[in-house]
Formats: sequence, C-alpha cells, structure tokens
Amino acid sequence: MATQREEDAAEYLKKHNIIQLLDNLSCMLFFHRPEKPREFLIEQLEQLKISQQTGMKGPNLFNNANLDAVFGILDPTNQKHITFAQYKQGKHGKGSLG
Repeated sequence: MATQREEDAAEYLKKHNIIQLLDNLSCMLFFHRPEKPREFLIEQLEQLKISQQTGMKGPNLFNNANLDAVFGILDPTNQKHITFAQYKQGKHGKGSLG
C-alpha cells in the first residue's frame, strides 16, 4: 500500500506530465547526442517555455517526414489508412517497429 507521500508524488507527476517531459527530453538527448548535454537540455526547456507562451510548436524529436515514414511502415500496401491495431502497434513500438 502506498503512503500518502507516495500518492501525492504520483499525483504531482501525473498533473504536470513530468514523466512524459523527461521521456521526451531523454529521447532528444540520446538522438542528438550533443557535446554539452546540460546546455542542450536547458535550450530545449527554454524553447518549450517559449512555445507554451506563444502557442508555437515546441521542440520535438519527430518531424512530418518521420511521421510519414512511420505511417508508411504501418501501411505497406499504401491504402492511405491504418487500423486501430496498427496505430496501437506504432504508438507502443511493438512488432515490426520495436
């Protein structure tokens, strides 16, 4: 059974999307492998803050070309649509993508 402090911490992480933020930052860090990782992360957080204030697109690992490539993998017969099962497969990185 979780303590009240653990439950509060879990709620805080969920409320502020901390896990998703750290996951996204970690992926960008491993993908780009900058010479100065600390400065890179600070820059990404600053860009995120600006994007939230202005409504502009924030830092992201994927661009439209990446998404088109993933969709192409999930739609090898070029039907221009995928099933919900294929979507879940791509979203969770299982099967041919994982």
